Amino acid sequence: MVETEQLSFGFGTVVQSVCGRDRYRVFLIVEIDGTASVRPVVIADGSLRKLSARKHKNPSHLRFIACPTEEELRLLRENLNDEQILTICKKYDKFKK
Repeated sequence: MVETEQLSFGFGTVVQSVCGRDRYRVFLIVEIDGTASVRPVVIADGSLRKLSARKHKNPSHLRFIACPTEEELRLLRENLNDEQILTICKKYDKFKK
């Protein structure tokens, strides 16, 4: 887990980018990189940022949206793929028009 000012981000947390060219996009945290001090969170959204091109991001540039259900987390841990990530991101993206 990575702790920011008030929140802890962990595997499967749904977040929104608040800085950079991907601002306002919804992502899923797919990995916590303990070796990186500046950008310890690895995110993907299943479309623009797939697992093959996931992005390291500073947690202070992310806004917490939701934690997926236990069932969704179980499915992610068993078989993490772009289709599942995209489905979860779309489900929790309340800002999409």
